[in-house]
Amino acid sequence: MKKIASLVVAICMMFSAQAQNIMNNPTSNHGNKFEQLGTILPTPNEYRTASGAPGPKYWQQRADYTIKAELDEANLKLKGSETVTYYNNSPDVLTYIWLQLDENEHSSVNNAGYEDASSLRQVSVNALEAMKERKSDNGYGHIISKLTDATGKNLQYTIN
Repeated sequence: MKKIASLVVAICMMFSAQAQNIMNNPTSNHGNKFEQLGTILPTPNEYRTASGAPGPKYWQQRADYTIKAELDEANLKLKGSETVTYYNNSPDVLTYIWLQLDENEHSSVNNAGYEDASSLRQVSVNALEAMKERKSDNGYGHIISKLTDATGKNLQYTIN
């Protein structure tokens, strides 16, 4: 009788331990019925509602662009100017604006067109000369001549 009772208790403990493991298994799709929904549904606040929609204090930045460009076909040049009107809808004051201009891929000083040893194949002398020519700047790239605010006042900028 003791053997049967011990066997029943052991089987019950085995099944209850197995059930606990399923409930707490992070790879399980069952989930825990009593778990907090904080990671799934964040607490609503003044910036986001419970549904995730924008709340009453939600804000988003805005920028309008006006681009004027002139193509000089004879000299193979593109000249242009751009006006960016930036609207700071944030409650915080911005002390600077970061603009990123992706530079010339033909530049001899950036790595965009460079081959590394693992990608080189056997090439002829003529092919090597063509690669060398491709590496030269050929006058391509950004030349920033001025940066001004809406009143025409020069602005400080850094190029790195």
